[in-house]
Amino acid sequence: MLTKIILSYAKQPKILAGHPWVFPKAIHEVIGQPEAGEWVEVYDSKEQKIGRGFYNPNSMYRVRMLADQSLLKQFSKWQDVVRYRLEQAFLLRHTMGFPSKATNAFRLLNSESDGLSGLIIDAFNDIVVIASNAYWTELYRGEILEILKDLIPDKKLLWMGQTKALAQDGWDTPYQDDTKEMHTKIKEAAVIFEINFKNIQKTGIFIDQRENHQRIAQLAQGKRVLDLYTYHGGFALHAAKAGASYVTAVDSSAHAIEHAKHNATLNKTPDINWCVGDAKDYLTSAGDYDIVILDPPKLAPSKRHVIAAKNLYRFLHAELFKYMKPGSILMTCDCSSAISTHELTTLVAQQALAEHKSIQILGSYGAAICHPTLPIFPEGNYLTALLIAIK
Repeated sequence: MLTKIILSYAKQPKILAGHPWVFPKAIHEVIGQPEAGEWVEVYDSKEQKIGRGFYNPNSMYRVRMLADQSLLKQFSKWQDVVRYRLEQAFLLRHTMGFPSKATNAFRLLNSESDGLSGLIIDAFNDIVVIASNAYWTELYRGEILEILKDLIPDKKLLWMGQTKALAQDGWDTPYQDDTKEMHTKIKEAAVIFEINFKNIQKTGIFIDQRENHQRIAQLAQGKRVLDLYTYHGGFALHAAKAGASYVTAVDSSAHAIEHAKHNATLNKTPDINWCVGDAKDYLTSAGDYDIVILDPPKLAPSKRHVIAAKNLYRFLHAELFKYMKPGSILMTCDCSSAISTHELTTLVAQQALAEHKSIQILGSYGAAICHPTLPIFPEGNYLTALLIAIK
């Protein structure tokens, strides 16, 4: 029997407009018995075919849409759709100028926003990392890799199944290539980072902050800089390389700090004050600095974490505003789509007011340009970085 996924009339407008996820409540009827990872046809409430995607009865993303009807007029096989999506994503990065003299680390494919829900591909010099986040990407790993080998034959491919995301999608044993001998050096403007893929978060380093790193570098000359939750030292290294007079960088991970120290040696910036510790313990020293960066890890991975995340953000900002001096600058970041830019801005403004500080928003930024988003997919707008002046 032909498998048909028929949408609910009330829930279909977003999907018809191009939203890549079909949630269970958006499905009116399933005709047939599709298996996890099956390439299924999706119909609107009038049973007019609107596209195809991968079905997964174990996931809250019941169907990940990959192709609408206009694309299916060209390609019916999912392999051809995937190849086309990859070709278009790679062409866009070429149009953007990647790789460039400024950087050889950038996002090649940004999952849903490039039409391939559950797949992220990042380029780090000679190594391309494929982050698999969905049942279908693990199921068809071999075929995806064959397409990539054909499109980028000069690159080393490193497959990294993302354990948490795949468990939520019903895949228990994610595949990960052996990374113990995998390492490379990349550049971001004036800064060099060495990446050892044996011990990383996500795909390597947080290239989504590349342009925000450089915004801090433009302000840092002659300034005292405090980088909280520094991880591998992204903001700290850019500030030091740009001529900051003094830099303190804090992270709770001793391994991350050791790696950051190694990168400092590569960049000939040995005078950074690297600290292993809780960033909360350094908030009271904010008044000793001209620029403070607050870039914690994802505090709200889902809607149910939002209240706790906002409470922690309130505490962090209240303490910073209590001690930061007039004329200083704060870059504060949130990396969760569960908290919108408007919500973060409002929260920050309220905490400044509570501490009797006036602030000015100098800029509101998202992820680097190689992380495109879709108008219909607010979930893709996961990073907010606010640059704030304290008066």
